[in-house]
Amino acid sequence: MNCIAIANCDCETIAQSPAASSHLHSPEIMVSLRRHHHFRSSACCAMLAPIIAEAIGAAAALSENEDPLWSSTSTASTDPVLRLTTSTYESTVFHSGKNGMVMFYQSWCGHCIRFKPVWDELAMMADPSIFIARVDCGASADNKICRSSQITTYPTLRYFVDRTEHEYNDSLSIHKLREFVDSTLATPCNPLLDANTCSER
Repeated sequence: MNCIAIANCDCETIAQSPAASSHLHSPEIMVSLRRHHHFRSSACCAMLAPIIAEAIGAAAALSENEDPLWSSTSTASTDPVLRLTTSTYESTVFHSGKNGMVMFYQSWCGHCIRFKPVWDELAMMADPSIFIARVDCGASADNKICRSSQITTYPTLRYFVDRTEHEYNDSLSIHKLREFVDSTLATPCNPLLDANTCSER
């Protein structure tokens, strides 16, 4: 994108450019852009280039295993939601023998932050025959999952029944989600066929 050719070039224009869009997913970069929102001139791209480069460098320095949204409230041992990565995604959603739901999110997404407690609660209360999982689309190593799934909004919920993927477009209330997973995704307890469908109860 040639910002110099745009009369009213601003940070939003830069953020939407194809060259920058693949890198502008971290809180550090968004903060840098907002901090310099007053740059509104034909030379703004040149002025913001080092700012964006610095922010991208800071984001790249973060550990690939770090998840700002979930790590702030839980650890791997206490996290009720299963985190899926490129190495576990297909084996979980297509080959685990379970139905389930996946939340695709970005750690800077306000809707995702507000929805997180609901997703945690759903995972803690879900039937053991169901997986409740998440994919961090902001993690560069796992973003290809989101690209291949054509995720464009956050959070996006997909559910999987018999290895077939579906879009969930109903209410995001915990009551409706529990009702949905119990009626659509849960497998009746049958210890003779599959012990994973039964809880200790």
